[in-house]
Amino acid sequence: MEEKCTECGCDCSKCKSSEECIILREEIAKLCRKLNNSEQRNQELEIELSNLHRSRKEDEEKRDESIESYVEQNKRLREVYEDALQQNQDLESRILSLADELQAERARFDEALMTMTERLVDATEKMNKMEAQMVKSRKDCALVVQLLKCNQSVDKHFVTRQVNLFPSELKKKIKEELDWKDITHGITNGNFNKPRSKTTTELETVSNAKPCSCIKRSMHPMRRSKSVTFSTPLVSDAVVQNGVHKG
Repeated sequence: MEEKCTECGCDCSKCKSSEECIILREEIAKLCRKLNNSEQRNQELEIELSNLHRSRKEDEEKRDESIESYVEQNKRLREVYEDALQQNQDLESRILSLADELQAERARFDEALMTMTERLVDATEKMNKMEAQMVKSRKDCALVVQLLKCNQSVDKHFVTRQVNLFPSELKKKIKEELDWKDITHGITNGNFNKPRSKTTTELETVSNAKPCSCIKRSMHPMRRSKSVTFSTPLVSDAVVQNGVHKG
């Protein structure tokens, strides 16, 4: 019994002797090697593909986990943002209310400041007027004191020389009260025996009276203060005692 060919499986003896069979055997051997290589390559590719699937699956799992963590983190951030937004709105409303209160208070302060400024200006004007009036009153009082202290026996022409130094307003008052025109005309002509008015006689009597060491009296001779005492008789009392003015 003939042995079968191990390569093609036939019983023909020509397979071992013919060249075509030898070539075919070689081609078959090459194809078998290629097949083995292909199978080996397929196995490697399958292993690599399985590894890729495994790694992809792991990556997908990691990505899912990261997505879940991102979603959770985003949720927490949104909650924090909403809380911060609510707090910001509350603070904004408080700031606006405080700004309104401060604006109203500033308006009140401005109004009070304007009122106080007007009052201060009015008070300053009044003070200036009072100071001017006080200076004027001091000058008038000084002139009146000089008139009360003048002695006609020592200086008969005191009034004549000093009348031009008086203020115009006081000069006018003196001329109206004492009839300065007649007095000046009589003194200039040396006619002292000319009949004089009652007020002129009082002025000469006051001039002849002794000057007081300290005169504490008001502008009106007949008005006395209850809290002031005099060490010497008043000028009006001296006039009454001399018999010039008898009521």
